[in-house]
Amino acid sequence: MELIILSEVFILMKTLNGLFYSSYHSLIRNRFKISDKNLDIVLSLANEYQTADLLRKCVEVINQRVESLSEVSIYIPPSRIVTYLRWIEKFNIDDAKACVVKSASYLEGKKLQKEPGYKDIGYELKLEISYARAELLESLFVVTVEEIMEKIQQLKIPVSMHYLPIWRKNITKIIRNEVQLKGVDRITPILYREKKTKEQLPGIFASMYICDKLKLTRTYEVCLTSLKLSKIKRADFEKGWSSYFADISYAKERESGKLHALHFCDCSY
Repeated sequence: MELIILSEVFILMKTLNGLFYSSYHSLIRNRFKISDKNLDIVLSLANEYQTADLLRKCVEVINQRVESLSEVSIYIPPSRIVTYLRWIEKFNIDDAKACVVKSASYLEGKKLQKEPGYKDIGYELKLEISYARAELLESLFVVTVEEIMEKIQQLKIPVSMHYLPIWRKNITKIIRNEVQLKGVDRITPILYREKKTKEQLPGIFASMYICDKLKLTRTYEVCLTSLKLSKIKRADFEKGWSSYFADISYAKERESGKLHALHFCDCSY
């Protein structure tokens, strides 16, 4: 319904050659929330009547949506990314270019190239995407869980499993190797088990963070299995977790220690 009304306003304005410009601006600003669902129409309106503040709000919506990829598990399909790229050129919205090119770099080139509108994107913009993709892939080389953590923070890796599937497969192997307790099984003496666990806890903490952040559910369960085998006390786990994530940039993760403790000790408050 909202899109229908916006379309009718747009047609009316074009018919009357902008006579109701002020009414339209008030209508858009006060009655409708600009979102990804109505961007197609609102952008056309903003461009038609050269409304800088409305165009700026549209750019904000695009940037916020793309930036949210690293915070929530959403997937922006290649078709929509191609639409964003075409808007950048059509409406000269350069302020959205960096975010959209970055989001395009998370996708395999062949997925973008299959989209009908991709052929209409300019050569220079396609080149920027290729460079961004190459730079991203080079930056993703990791061999330790600590490096994976750093890349997640630094590169704002998308949460959704639809992005970077090969890289996810690789880091899953690294994590599983990291959390496997070396030289420990169910008959290992408690004192030796506690010593080995203490040595590996930082790696397990890092692995749990990665799994939680990227929604690697099965690998997270492997982390919990190792913790249960270690027989670590809940209080020691929470203390160690808080210490490991003491840096201010991990404030949110530090607060999640109690919840992770509940998962591995199968208990409640």
